[in-house]
Amino acid sequence: MAARHHRPEYEPPEPHAPARPAIGPRAVRRGHGRGGETVHAVRGVDLAPGRDSSTAVSGAAA
Repeated sequence: MAARHHRPEYEPPEPHAPARPAIGPRAVRRGHGRGGETVHAVRGVDLAPGRDSSTAVSGAAA
């Protein structure tokens, strides 16, 4: 009879330190003129996406 090989029990990978952001824009602003006013679509947003991630800002056009 052939010997059976048993797999070792599953061990999850060790946790790593959080990845540093690939980029880090700060205080992002985007405004659109409407008549005599400015409509602020984005005002003072900090972004810190991790590596291998996608980030988008979208919305309806005015």
